[in-house]
Amino acid sequence: MASSGSGGGSGGLPGGSGGAASAGSGGATATGSGGAAVSGSGGVAGTAGAGMTGGTAGGPGGGPGSGGGNKGTGNGSGGSSGGAGGSAGPGGTAGSAWNGTLPAFTKHTIASFASGYAMAIGDVDHDGMPDVIALSSGSAGLVWFKNPSWTKYTITTKPKSLIFPSAYDVDGDGDLDVAFISDFAMTDTSAGGTISWAENPGTPTTSQDWAVHGIGAIPTSHRVRWADLDGDGKKELIALPLFGMGSVAPAYMGAVKMTAFSIPADPKTDKWTSKVIDDTHLEVAHELTVVKLDGDKGESLITSANDGVDIYRSAAGTGTPSRVHVGDGAAGQAPNKGSSEAVLGSLAGQRFIATIEPWHGTDAVVYMLDASYQGTSRKVLGSDFEHGHGMAAGDFNGDGYDEFVGGGGQGAMVQNIYRYVPSTKAWDKIELDKGSVAVSYLDVADMNGDGAPDIVTLGTSNIVWYENMRAKTPR
Repeated sequence: MASSGSGGGSGGLPGGSGGAASAGSGGATATGSGGAAVSGSGGVAGTAGAGMTGGTAGGPGGGPGSGGGNKGTGNGSGGSSGGAGGSAGPGGTAGSAWNGTLPAFTKHTIASFASGYAMAIGDVDHDGMPDVIALSSGSAGLVWFKNPSWTKYTITTKPKSLIFPSAYDVDGDGDLDVAFISDFAMTDTSAGGTISWAENPGTPTTSQDWAVHGIGAIPTSHRVRWADLDGDGKKELIALPLFGMGSVAPAYMGAVKMTAFSIPADPKTDKWTSKVIDDTHLEVAHELTVVKLDGDKGESLITSANDGVDIYRSAAGTGTPSRVHVGDGAAGQAPNKGSSEAVLGSLAGQRFIATIEPWHGTDAVVYMLDASYQGTSRKVLGSDFEHGHGMAAGDFNGDGYDEFVGGGGQGAMVQNIYRYVPSTKAWDKIELDKGSVAVSYLDVADMNGDGAPDIVTLGTSNIVWYENMRAKTPR
């Protein structure tokens, strides 16, 4: 994927390749042209990759195919017409038609941001546009950037050693508040890990010192996410520590206490009650993701830790999810084993989990899931990252087949998009960006309301929005 600088900056990286010609399976006819391009204002756009041949028959996971494939577009060679699509395979979604064309992405720098570590996306000021809430582990504090001007506003500068934010309307007054973790230290597994929430004043562009209220504390708390575990319409705050309490380097042996905090009647003054979800299985627990699984009333959790990848599946009415072990992750010596990031995706109804392995690792990995969300296979797609530290999934071209994007914070600082090809059951790798963002966190959201999911990346020194040009590029 080609990339170019903004504001008349440096020229583009080489254009992405589209891959060899391939017959479509999964009930879809493949559409021509290859890798997407990333461009920035003032830069040089990359060329498209080679075309892909249209599909001939349906395969596992696909819906009923459409007619012949389209010819390739862009500067790559066009694909030939495909045959008629096949019937839907097991677990497929009728009507999903795989498209071999990825859209271009235009790169925008939202802001420079020192020691950036994590972020959340949500409408802070009620104007209908998603804003970026960013957290620095250094002196920049907890702030938000207003979309689309990207003016920076302060939430609070008082708490120190911040590590993670999570946005939700805590007090039910209709605006977006922010839960966050402070007093984080990898070297102290017996204290710290303060969990608080910052109350949106209702006028966040003029009031830049939000009131902060306490929730609780768990040493080395590293992730907090809002989830409705029991399906009652009320979210709980799930806290996941990085290390077990009292554990010591280098292995940090001892399970963490993943804990759910319930919002009290008055979240400003009343005590938040808590319930331990798991204190047995997870060591060096790096990531926590909230998902809604097919047919479940409540929301479920995906964890990535030294034990690998687990799903804590919603149990309606109980608030205590059941654990499904997906896979063990990468082999190795603690703490450099297991999994570090994990996201859920769908290939026309066939679910998968993508990960970075091991902890702060190098490898992009995919687990295919069965109907009960057990892992049925593990495939390493490549050792593409150094200090892998961000991953997100989205259907970037709108064909019903999710792609995912991952990035590394050191070395080449590469960000790649991975795309499934039904005919070969392989994954293409397309470079999104390289060398400009030391990735700490990745998210996917429609930032400009055009219906196409964009990519937002927080680095250790900057925040970048990769605008999906699908809605602006004729098919």
